[in-house]
Amino acid sequence: MNYNNTVAILGACNSLGSQLAKSISSQHQLLLMDESQDELTRLCGTVTALNKNASVAVLQCSKSASWEADIIVITAATYALETLASKIQEVATRKIVIWLTDAPAKEGQLQALLPHSGVVTVMIAGTAAIVTGDDAAAKAVAEEMMQMCAYSIAYLNA
Repeated sequence: MNYNNTVAILGACNSLGSQLAKSISSQHQLLLMDESQDELTRLCGTVTALNKNASVAVLQCSKSASWEADIIVITAATYALETLASKIQEVATRKIVIWLTDAPAKEGQLQALLPHSGVVTVMIAGTAAIVTGDDAAAKAVAEEMMQMCAYSIAYLNA
């Protein structure tokens, strides 16, 4: 199986992270990270049951997962974003970072925390994925991933 990039999903066990992992496992190597080892193990089993050829690794450290990844997807809540960004800032330089959220997000919040990364925010609203950010490559990657999750794409500040 040929994969397109290695994707770290930080917060892989919440609903958005697990949906993304299941949806993109046929196209991307996955590095799943979350605080609960038991939930990560279950998610890894679910992903490999859905896709026998999936390449999935479970990690306990957000910095290690981000270091090894080409693309970083963060599913953390707004209140935890600053803490998580400070942990990965050093290894996220020049990488695509996607903040996947189901709550309204302040535009540019993550970009300010990771100024040397290509950052977009994707807010899930029903069956739509609303993409915001200025980095064209990050937008393209986010769009592809959201389409794999069966979301329609909408842009703000396009």
